[in-house]
Amino acid sequence: MHFVFSIQDTYVRQAATEYKNLGLVIFQFEKIKNGVRKALATYAGDGAKFWSDKEIGSMIDEVYRVLDEIQRAA
Repeated sequence: MHFVFSIQDTYVRQAATEYKNLGLVIFQFEKIKNGVRKALATYAGDGAKFWSDKEIGSMIDEVYRVLDEIQRAA
C-alpha cells in the first residue's frame, strides 16, 4: 500500500495541479456475479507518509535488477 500511495502521490497528484487535492484510494474488485463486478474502496491514503521520487526509482531499479538476474539464471 505504501508503494501504491507513493506512486499515486508522486506521479498523479504532484505531476498535475488539477489533481493536487485528489484523495488516494486503493480499489479491489469483487468476483463477477451475474456479469457484474463491483469496485470496492478498500484502503484510503489519508495521512499516509509517502516515499520520494528518488526512493521509488531505486525500488523500481532493484526490481529490474533482480528480474535480470533471474532471467540470466534460467
